[in-house]
Amino acid sequence: GAFLPQTVMQGITFLALIGTVISAFAAQISAPRPSTEEQQFGFAQSLYRQEDWFRAIGELKRFSFSFPESSRAGQAAFLSAKSYFYGEKYSLAEAAFRPLLGTPQFGAPAHLYLADLARRRGDLARAGTELGAVTGPLTLQELARFRTAWLQVDAGHWREAKVELAAFAAAYPRSALLDDQRAATMVLDHLLEWQPRQEWLAFL
Repeated sequence: GAFLPQTVMQGITFLALIGTVISAFAAQISAPRPSTEEQQFGFAQSLYRQEDWFRAIGELKRFSFSFPESSRAGQAAFLSAKSYFYGEKYSLAEAAFRPLLGTPQFGAPAHLYLADLARRRGDLARAGTELGAVTGPLTLQELARFRTAWLQVDAGHWREAKVELAAFAAAYPRSALLDDQRAATMVLDHLLEWQPRQEWLAFL
């Protein structure tokens, strides 16, 4: 038989390719989403673990809408807030953390994140207030106390920071943060030794 012109063949090939792409896309969008509470939360959690922050937020919102009475509702809200935080949507993160402050499970971690948000915008007083409100598990209290000492470093108050770090070591002698405390204290010793020399040079 007669051969089809090359342009017609190319057109048929192109249409076949488009059809394949459309079929694949249709299959993708029609694929069933996780339907049970456990499956849907697990899917959202997997996106969070993959650091796919904004897809995780979308799925966590979907979960909260679908299962408003779920025992995982607080965890979903906390993961959403952290996803905003790590996605650098700080104002949205703050708004998401605030409702968690009164909850027994997520209140203390929420205060820690809010303290970090305040520190990032230079509001060290607010950061201190948030850290001072941390209660609950001892490990979180240790972390809050250590970060409170570090706020003095942020403010350039090196002597006060050293005093706070010494108080931290005395209060938590078995803390996993003691290595960090010792390292920070050594750095502060060097800074305090160097600072008077800088002040003396300023008069030259």
